Amino acid sequence: MKLDGWEQKYREILHEFDFDRKDDTHAANLLNLFVKTRFPLNKLDRKIKNKVVFIIGAGPSLSSSIPSIKKFKKATKIVADGATRALIENGIKPDIVVTDLDGNLDYLKKASKMNAIMVVHSHRR
Repeated sequence: MKLDGWEQKYREILHEFDFDRKDDTHAANLLNLFVKTRFPLNKLDRKIKNKVVFIIGAGPSLSSSIPSIKKFKKATKIVADGATRALIENGIKPDIVVTDLDGNLDYLKKASKMNAIMVVHSHRR
């Protein structure tokens, strides 16, 4: 799966957070050592490609956006871990949760039990 524009966006993230690319790659490789089963990327591709996709964060507009999100039942919802609780409490199933495991673990577990794809990331400082 190729994401157009990703390399540039990644460089911007590294710069904004003052992350070193080598250290960041090392952290990702270490985290990958803990993965017991490999996830087929084509499953992610099927969730995203040619679909309506919402990227949902835990910003100040989240609570007022819930009614709109509910209207788009078939849209793929990619959710930051901090927004997971609000969605589940409002009866919205996250399709993909992006987390560094610092969110509410009870709700991350609930999302996983709802068959959300869990994408775990890490950064090394």
